[in-house]
Amino acid sequence: MRRREFIVFIGSTTAAWPLMARAQRSDRLRGLGVLMNYAEGDPEGAVRFAALRDRLRTLGWVDGSNVQIEARWAAGRGTSPPT
Repeated sequence: MRRREFIVFIGSTTAAWPLMARAQRSDRLRGLGVLMNYAEGDPEGAVRFAALRDRLRTLGWVDGSNVQIEARWAAGRGTSPPT
């Protein structure tokens, strides 16, 4: 009976090994793109972008640690195609 228990243990450990290895990867850096409808030097745009980063930080997403935030500034240009 012990032999069967040992074989089941080895089989389940071998099957679960990839899942455990994937769960332990915390070094993955995710990307987040943000399109701001302000000019890059606009003070209000900077305040709003800082508020976004602060809110993400409270949720556990730290820029440069586990998420890479990349901002693009539209500077008030419309996004609709020309007619």
